[in-house]
Amino acid sequence: MRIPEAAPAAAAAPTPPPQPAAPVANADQFLRLFVAQLENQNPLDPQDGADFVAQLAQFSSVEQAAETNRQLSSILAGQMSASNAALAGFVGKTGTFAGDHFSVTGKGDGFPSVGVDLDKPASKVQVIIRDVNGAQVKRFDLGPQAAGRVALPWDGKNDAHGDLAKGDYTVEVIATGTDGKTAVEASSLLSGLIQAIDFIDGVPRLRLGAVSAAPSDILSIE
Repeated sequence: MRIPEAAPAAAAAPTPPPQPAAPVANADQFLRLFVAQLENQNPLDPQDGADFVAQLAQFSSVEQAAETNRQLSSILAGQMSASNAALAGFVGKTGTFAGDHFSVTGKGDGFPSVGVDLDKPASKVQVIIRDVNGAQVKRFDLGPQAAGRVALPWDGKNDAHGDLAKGDYTVEVIATGTDGKTAVEASSLLSGLIQAIDFIDGVPRLRLGAVSAAPSDILSIE
């Protein structure tokens, strides 16, 4: 026998289902909440069918979003594997890298060549190597230089003639124009034989002797 519906004023408003948080809850959690709502709704004021359809559509969206995330993760993993495998072709070749920063790992021997690329002639060129704390570890005063690439006579030693400790370093280039006032655009470069590919915390790094550089810093491969 059908139970007559009570007047709307006397009925308690049904509690809306919890909305999935961002990122969306998984499909199993959503389905459990949906079933629990069906079991506990007010029989005197059942939820409108249109609302159920809307929630079912939302459930479908949750499933699709979860599947999309799984597919994207799979695609990303495949792309990373292909990219890492392609880096193996760089081993044994000479690479030139943007050298405003580098890392000393201590895994290899030797030190890559360091250079400075000047946009215009300069009356004075200074190169300062700093550690991760910003402290100076090596300083070069190169004097006046012509425009173009200038080799930096450096064997990887610090100002105290010791080896650089493991860690991250930055290279600062200060170049003054021939008028003694204007700054000249200058950048530092690293160049050397790529001996191996190291994966540090899952991130690939190209090993140039005791130094490692990021693949994104590659300027040329010979």
